[in-house]
Amino acid sequence: AVPDADAGTDEVLDCIATSAIIGGSSSTGSNFTYTWTEVGGAPIVDPTSAQITVTAAGVYTLTVENTETGCKNMDEVTVTVSDDVPSFSLDYTDVTCNGEGDGTITIVNPMGGNGDYSYSFGGGAFGTESSFTGLQDGEYIIVMEDSSGSGCQSTQTATIDEPGLLVLDLGPPVQTNLGNEVSFSIEDQLGDFVIDNIEWTVGGEVICSNPTCTSIIVEANENTNITVEVTYNGGCIADDLTQILVTQVVDVVLPNVFSPNNDGNNDVFYVNSDDVEAVISMRVYDRWGELVFASEENHPASDPSYGWDGSFKGEPVNPGVFVYVVEVLFINGTNEQIGGDVTIVR
Repeated sequence: AVPDADAGTDEVLDCIATSAIIGGSSSTGSNFTYTWTEVGGAPIVDPTSAQITVTAAGVYTLTVENTETGCKNMDEVTVTVSDDVPSFSLDYTDVTCNGEGDGTITIVNPMGGNGDYSYSFGGGAFGTESSFTGLQDGEYIIVMEDSSGSGCQSTQTATIDEPGLLVLDLGPPVQTNLGNEVSFSIEDQLGDFVIDNIEWTVGGEVICSNPTCTSIIVEANENTNITVEVTYNGGCIADDLTQILVTQVVDVVLPNVFSPNNDGNNDVFYVNSDDVEAVISMRVYDRWGELVFASEENHPASDPSYGWDGSFKGEPVNPGVFVYVVEVLFINGTNEQIGGDVTIVR
C-alpha cells in the first residue's frame, strides 16, 4: 500500500515564533524512511526525521518510502514570514578625512509592525531619532522595534570606514650659504592618495600651485619659511613647514694684480662674484689720489665689459700700485663697501 505522507500544516514565522516544527501523521514503523527537501528555505539540519525544525521561509517537501514494497508518497508544506515583522534599511557615509569624525548613518524604509517605530543606536536607549551624525570610524548596531509591545525587533549593522592619513615631512631647517639652490620634494610621500592640488609657499608667496608640483628649487637669498599644502581625496588637507637658514658668507673676487696687455688673460680689473646682485660703483685712484677710473653705476657683476682696462684718458697707465673703492649690492639685499689695492704689470 502507498504510505501516508503528511508534511503538516503551513506555518508563519515572526519575531516571536522564529522557528516551527513541521511534519504530521505520516506512516510509522521500521520499514519507513523519511526524506525532507527544501526550495528557498535554509538547509535542513536533520532531513531524515519524520518531523523537522525550520527557521526560514520556503517550501518543504516530505517523501515517505516503504522499504519493503518500494512505494513512495509525498507531501509539502509552505513556511512564510509574517509581513508584520518590522524591518528597515540603512544609508551611511564614511568619514571624509582622517580624524574628522563626520560619518553618518540614516535609517530608511522602515516597514512592518504597527508603523510606530523607535530605534536603539549603538546599544543606547530606544528613541525616535533616525539619523545619526558626527560618527567616528567603527561598527554600529542599530535595533528597531515597533510600539505594539510584542517585542518584535529588527537589527542592522553598519560599518563606517575612515581613509588613511597623508603625512608630509619637509625635514628640519636647511642651513646653507647665500645664493645656494635648495630642493624640496614630497613625491615619495604621496602614496596612493588622489591628489587634487599641491601648493608651495616661499616667504609668504605662492610659487607653485597644481597637482603636479611635487618638488621645487629655491635660491637661498635670505632666511625664509617653506610651506607645502596638499589637498587630496576631494578636500582633505595635509601640510608641513620648514625653513631655509642662510649663512651670510659672501665671496667677492677682486684681483690684486692684473696685466692689461691684450693677451686675453687677466686684462681687466672687475668685480667677479655670484653673490653680488649689482656693482653700485667702482673707483680706482693712483698713488697721488687722482681718480683714474669710475665705472658705470649699478652695473652687473662678473661682466668684464664694465671693468677697468688699465687706461686713463685713453692712454695706458704706467705699471704700479693703484687703490680701489668698490660698493656692491649682494643678492640678499645688503650693501658693502670694499677697498684695497691692485698692481698693474705689463
